[in-house]
Amino acid sequence: MNGGEVAGGGVPGWVRVTLVTAGLVVLAFGAWTALTWVPARWWAPWALWLAGGVAVHDGVLAPLIVVLGWVVLGRVRSPRLREVLRGIVLVLGTLALVALVAVWAGAR
Repeated sequence: MNGGEVAGGGVPGWVRVTLVTAGLVVLAFGAWTALTWVPARWWAPWALWLAGGVAVHDGVLAPLIVVLGWVVLGRVRSPRLREVLRGIVLVLGTLALVALVAVWAGAR
């Protein structure tokens, strides 16, 4: 391992530092925006919505995707096809979540 690589990942250390720094800057901007522009009466519903999103993700979506990947992708022999299917599931899952939020918001 040379000085610029991270063990096991093959990603140069400067890339990781850059991405983490960018993520922290965006997180700080979001927190600042929420605390200065969002009225205080919206903080509790907003926090409840975020906590619900984490609970649904960790309690329902993540286990479902793990089981789906284990059952379906475990039967695919071609590594290339397995990677393509992973990408398809990722994109379709994201689109389904966006659509679900849009449908739910429209129903209110």
